[in-house]
Amino acid sequence: MADQTANKIIETYDNAPVLWIEVPLAAGAITLYRGENVNIDSAGYYVKGSDSATDLFFGGVVWEPIVQAAGGSNGDNTIRIIPPHTGQIVKFKTATGLTRITGASGTKVYVVDGGTVDLAAATTNDILVGTIFRWIAANDIWVTI
Repeated sequence: MADQTANKIIETYDNAPVLWIEVPLAAGAITLYRGENVNIDSAGYYVKGSDSATDLFFGGVVWEPIVQAAGGSNGDNTIRIIPPHTGQIVKFKTATGLTRITGASGTKVYVVDGGTVDLAAATTNDILVGTIFRWIAANDIWVTI
């Protein structure tokens, strides 16, 4: 799997309403699509999700897309995201494909890139996204973030 290249519909379990917050975006040219993963970098700003040693935490899921031109400073722009630690259940794609066993409820999943998550065995830096709420199919899971 790879980073998203277009907006996607964000699916929430039982079509629950979405809680979003506005957060500061890191400097530099960046395009973030609706439904894409974001991380928090070492300076506390939001960047495209990746399995990066320089990113500290999973930041959430992009609610409103943004295209930011090069230049500017950290925090010049903001982005609306669905934040973690709110108990919201969101549908994610997995990178390697999970079975009902490997994708069991309660299993932790981690950022792979802007578009996918997976188990710790498939990532290097283990940036936690949340826990699997329910397995749907090999590459689709509900995750409590």
